[in-house]
Amino acid sequence: MDYLKSGDSFRFTILGFSVSMGIVHSISFAIRTSKLHICLLIAEMALACSRPALSQISPTMQEPGKVGSISAIMILGKNGVVVGGEAGAASIWRNVTRPPVRLMMHRDHASQFISGPHDGEFVSFSYDSTIKIWSANLLNCLKTIKITDSNQVNETCISSGAISPNGKLIAAGSVNGDVRVWEVTTSKLLYRLPLHKSGVMALAFTSDNKYLLSGAGKLGNAVTQLSSGKLVRRLMGAQRAVRNILPLPDDSVASVGNDHVIRFWKLSTGKLIKSVTIPQGGINIYQSLDHKRLLIPMWSQGYAVYDIKLGGVTIKNARNWNGVTCTDISKDMRFIAIGCIDGILRFYEWQ
Repeated sequence: MDYLKSGDSFRFTILGFSVSMGIVHSISFAIRTSKLHICLLIAEMALACSRPALSQISPTMQEPGKVGSISAIMILGKNGVVVGGEAGAASIWRNVTRPPVRLMMHRDHASQFISGPHDGEFVSFSYDSTIKIWSANLLNCLKTIKITDSNQVNETCISSGAISPNGKLIAAGSVNGDVRVWEVTTSKLLYRLPLHKSGVMALAFTSDNKYLLSGAGKLGNAVTQLSSGKLVRRLMGAQRAVRNILPLPDDSVASVGNDHVIRFWKLSTGKLIKSVTIPQGGINIYQSLDHKRLLIPMWSQGYAVYDIKLGGVTIKNARNWNGVTCTDISKDMRFIAIGCIDGILRFYEWQ
């Protein structure tokens, strides 16, 4: 095998992951226990043609030529990913050097994946009215929580989910606007809260485990006190469906949605602080590790970066990024996974 030198461009495939790299500045190969381990150490990378895709795969369980859209994704550990397709099918890469595991996680498609209450676990929420906690290593279901307090489909289809920072509570939003909260250990339903008039697309617990934030399209975002299960206040202002809501360390809350606006409220008072316009609807919202920026993947054409201190918005374009259905970001904030309606999962490196 010829060694790659600085400035080379290359393309390779590892077990279904077709990876396109731009200009490579550092790459090393190591041999351990008679097996070849390819270690890619990318110190710097200039992305050619303004297309920062690190890899593209088509992981959904469909017939050849009939790939469905991706309903949920989650970056799993350092180099794995969970991808939810249509009808409850999922493809799971625990390591990019191994073939994916394909299984039926639910009877209907998954609406969201999140990290589990313990290390080595993740949680799936589905439109089949169930929540499942999985072992990331064994890929077996450890616990199932099912909505049993209603027989109406629109009241039980789960459209979003969240787990408290202390791992004790799990919440799910339904397409009819209800929010439910359970104890993780006992699966006991603590609250059923009729907080919204449309599907709940965004849920988040505050870092102190005191409040649950929920976002939909009508009646504004809601702040619920977890000790009592009572609505504390509403965060008004959103005109169209809220896609994600994020509590910030400075007693504020940010949300994005289909109306092309980032909104900020004071959590303790519910007062709208400011609104920032972006060119496309926001799909998700993340805060950088240094708490200085917000990263907002948009429906198409890339993502917006908001400078919290200066207040400016920078747009990063991605020409093959269109029809985004779901996103996830690695814990080190280096890579983002983008699921699109064309059934292709794309990885990008934040610039």
